[in-house]
Amino acid sequence: MEDFETLILKKQKEIYNDIDDYTDSVYAILGFCNLWSYDKQTGTNKPNVKVFQGRRLTPPTSLNLTETTTAVTPDLGIVVDDKDAILGEIKKNFPKDDSNDRQKEIFEQLKQYDQQLSGWPTPTEAVNSHELTLLVHQMTSAYANDYFSIHKQAINFNRPFCIVSFNRVDQGDHYFFFQLVSGNPGCSMKINEPRLHYGIPIPMHALLIAYSKSKIYDAMPPLAYLLNLIWENVFTPIAAENPKFQQLKTNSKLDIQVKVDAIVKVLQDSFSFQCWHKGYPDRQPLIPKREWIEKACQFFVDSQVGGWLDYNEELQVHYRKLDKTLDHFIRLVSESLAKKEYQPLMFELNAHEDIINNKQL
Repeated sequence: MEDFETLILKKQKEIYNDIDDYTDSVYAILGFCNLWSYDKQTGTNKPNVKVFQGRRLTPPTSLNLTETTTAVTPDLGIVVDDKDAILGEIKKNFPKDDSNDRQKEIFEQLKQYDQQLSGWPTPTEAVNSHELTLLVHQMTSAYANDYFSIHKQAINFNRPFCIVSFNRVDQGDHYFFFQLVSGNPGCSMKINEPRLHYGIPIPMHALLIAYSKSKIYDAMPPLAYLLNLIWENVFTPIAAENPKFQQLKTNSKLDIQVKVDAIVKVLQDSFSFQCWHKGYPDRQPLIPKREWIEKACQFFVDSQVGGWLDYNEELQVHYRKLDKTLDHFIRLVSESLAKKEYQPLMFELNAHEDIINNKQL
């Protein structure tokens, strides 16, 4: 059995990978939409292109009027001239096999978008046509393409469908790369089809500007990632208002109070995609969800970083200045996960040793 410290390091590696997956998914949303919305000549966003993330779109009303319809919430949407649109789904790590039906589930999810939908961010809440795109990491795009090639007839998309790969390149000039893998582009996709066929790089410095305003999409981020955002962007500004903050030493603490709703509001205003949705906000989810913040606050309490003044409403935090805040919370979460996994193993091992010792007696 691996020792406790080794288990912690294993958990740390997993969390770093989860954070990379999450941030790459955010960059993929930002970058893919940028291909249609950004005008290189003017350096501004095109007024005839609207983009959205996580928007609730409604399928046709059932023939049974008492039956409610379930909204679909694609990872990204692009509308051109209020007429033609693209719906995209991000699956960075497309499974290498379908042993757990995950490959099938991904295409079943895409199939839900392959129908007439209402609730688009247009005056009529409708578009003339829309197409579908699956965005996957370059390392797993072949698996997605193989699955689609084999099951194409069974999936039977009625609308144009494409697979597009993405990758972050950190050597030399840093950029995010998109390339068409397969599919039959519709009228919206054909705007960039020739360029996508050969691949389009987007400089990371351009995406970093957008990322600074949109760090959370409608999937819950890794806990350490969320703890870091809260600490640096909510707790630190509150602590900085205290006259004692400037003299605060690394090993000293400063108690601050913060309401859960205030944390939600700061992150929604500062790091969600809501800046995209000012024109048609009614169908947009409020991100982050309050329950995500409640979970993060409970972790602060469980880790003795703070305590509830009013359960799930207001928190008192023992604030201190941290070096490498994200690394600190990755370590803290790793230790918590390792304890939950290690203690039952130790219990079983001790119980096994007791049985052996009793038999020897």
